[in-house]
Amino acid sequence: MYLLFDIGGTKARFAISNNGTSFDEPLVIDTPKNYTQGILAFDECVKKITKGQKIKKAIGCFPGAIVGGKVFSTPNLPDYEGKLLIYELERIFGVAPHLENDADMAALGEAVYGAAKGFDIVAYITVSTGIGGGLIVDQKIQKKRYGFEPGHQIINYKTKETLHDLISGTALEKKYHKPAKEIKEPEIYDWISELLGVALMNTIIHWSPDVLVMGGSITKDIDLGDVEREIQKNLKVFPQIPVLKRTELGAYNGIWGALAMLQSEL
Repeated sequence: MYLLFDIGGTKARFAISNNGTSFDEPLVIDTPKNYTQGILAFDECVKKITKGQKIKKAIGCFPGAIVGGKVFSTPNLPDYEGKLLIYELERIFGVAPHLENDADMAALGEAVYGAAKGFDIVAYITVSTGIGGGLIVDQKIQKKRYGFEPGHQIINYKTKETLHDLISGTALEKKYHKPAKEIKEPEIYDWISELLGVALMNTIIHWSPDVLVMGGSITKDIDLGDVEREIQKNLKVFPQIPVLKRTELGAYNGIWGALAMLQSEL
């Protein structure tokens, strides 16, 4: 039995793979904002789906950077910062987990099974509660010192506001005083598309991908044509922009990424 998991800023998902080639319907819960409550909830989820059976491998992801087993930075789950998460998960799972950044794992899922299948160099950007991104080359997550954090690129050099500060779900809810999913005004999404187009141009310049996949709840109401036109307007250094696509795996792309990593290890 193999455990696949995706602990996100809003939802946490746990799934079992018995054969290493597919997974059962994931168990999904709201991610507790309190760390202690989170650990208790994750423990309960694992006990429920494993039914006491031994876990051979556990592979999954978490939002933010983990250094030496400790959560270094996770803006949407601040109570988890400074906590030894990986050791708590090892205690719950009974095995040491292979833990990656959630955007990296989602990117791997899209590269192997989803919208970017067949492309060699894959960039993935998610705009949801937070903003993250991952780079996949030849179906492998790229090495880095700490992590890729395109959501924290500075967009306004005068105020030092980052992309996350401006168009993440957290930022939009703070600015418009309602949940981001309730924001439907076309003029707001025109503004989001313009900012996202600038940010994605930066990502393209830094990573030079064959395809760029966009995921996350905020991107569902974005016109990809508007974003593409913004990129075309600003990108002068390359002869053409990469293919732009939406995620095909949706909310489970992190679980699919964990499955892809599991298959590479078996």
